Amino acid sequence: MKRAIRILVILIILAGIGAVGVSYFFGSLRVQREAAAYLDALEACAPFEQQAWAPILRGTTGRSVVGPQEGSCAVTMEALGAGEMTCTLDEANRAIFAQHIQDGADTVGFLGGQTVSLRYSSENPDPVTELFNGPNCRFDQ
Repeated sequence: MKRAIRILVILIILAGIGAVGVSYFFGSLRVQREAAAYLDALEACAPFEQQAWAPILRGTTGRSVVGPQEGSCAVTMEALGAGEMTCTLDEANRAIFAQHIQDGADTVGFLGGQTVSLRYSSENPDPVTELFNGPNCRFDQ
């Protein structure tokens, strides 16, 4: 009986270690770590490039802070599929963009699953949609 309990305790410990490992390399721990580094660079508008883990894609996607440009901060993001979005962000838009990055990181579960909710309103678009569709962002294919 004691042997069975020991084996059970060891298996539970190994499962916990495995779950933390999965989260560190493919789950929320990785995504939060990458988002924090990106947001630090965005706040300082310091040049930074990153291949960020995208759980939905089960791969990485590129994003960068280009740096200051004409009183704004330029950033780029690889689009899903093909192309790249470039945005020049003033202080207000930088805050909206930073919240978008953090919100995306917060949707990733501990083991890498992602919950996504789609929002669309042509009468009352959310600030991120307005930013991405506005004059400060352009999409290049």
